[in-house]
This record gives sequence, C-alpha cells and structure tokens, in this order.
Amino acid sequence: MKLLHLSALLAVLFCAFAVSPLTVAQDAPESDGGVELMPPPGEAAELSLQEIVENGGPVLWVIIVLAFLTLVLALYLLLTVTPRREAPVKLMKRVATQIRAGDYYEATKLCDDRPEMIARVLHSGLRVSDQERYIILEAMESEGERGAAQLWQRISYLNNVGNVAPLLGLLGT
Repeated sequence: MKLLHLSALLAVLFCAFAVSPLTVAQDAPESDGGVELMPPPGEAAELSLQEIVENGGPVLWVIIVLAFLTLVLALYLLLTVTPRREAPVKLMKRVATQIRAGDYYEATKLCDDRPEMIARVLHSGLRVSDQERYIILEAMESEGERGAAQLWQRISYLNNVGNVAPLLGLLGT
C-alpha cells in the first residue's frame, strides 16, 4: 500500500515538473567556426511550453501521454484499492462473532459471493473448517496469495510506466 502511495506521489510530481509553464534555456551563440563552451552572461532565452513540446519531438509526446495515463491510473487506484474496501471492518466483526459462537455455516454464508479479498480468504478457510489446522491454514494462504497476485496485477501498470518513462526521457536527450 505504501508503494502505491509513493507511486502516486511520484506520478504527480513527474506531471508537475514535466508540464511546467516556462523553462529557461541558454542558446549557444554562433561563432566563426570556433566552438564556444559558455554563452556570454545574461543571454538567456525563455522558451514557451509550446516551443518545448515542438522541439521535444515524438518521444516527448509519448512521455506526456504516459504521464497523463499514470496520473489517471494512480488516482483511480488510490480511490479503489483501500484497506476498507478489501477488508471491511464490519464484515470481519460479524464473521468473528459467528466463529466465536461456533456457527461456521453462518460465517461461511456471510463470506459467500463477496468481492472483498478478506471474505474470499475467510471463505476458503471456513469451507474446510472440519479439517486439521494446517489444511485450513494452507487453504487460506493459497487464497491470500491469489488475492495478492490480483492486487499486484492491478498496480503493475504503474510499475511498468515507472520503468519505461525514464528510459524514454534518456532516449529523448
């Protein structure tokens, strides 16, 4: 979860710096054939955002599109992948009450056909509640690993963009 918040923050910062309104650049003065390494002091030209995008070429367009998609995806995931959604406290309390009372059938019914990850994990353990402890634990771990893989699959797109965008930036330079 911390990785998701960090990715979202990095995406927002990337967009803020990538689409800044003005950038100051120094133009190398033309000389008679010799190469000047430093322009004379005080000769800095201001470039507009439009000029930067025009000079950036197709690589910059790809980076801008990736930045926008990353921002949208990060905001979407921040709103949808939350602990409250994956492990609702109300459901956990109700299931715990049923388990303490020894009513495994009702606890199983509470978890049946629920989309939350914790409900699927509890349901897999409650289905085999008449088995030995290690079998119950194995069933719950297996379902937990499946749920974690599904969550990772949802956020892996942010990881992919985070790996590709810097390489595109280097390609553009």
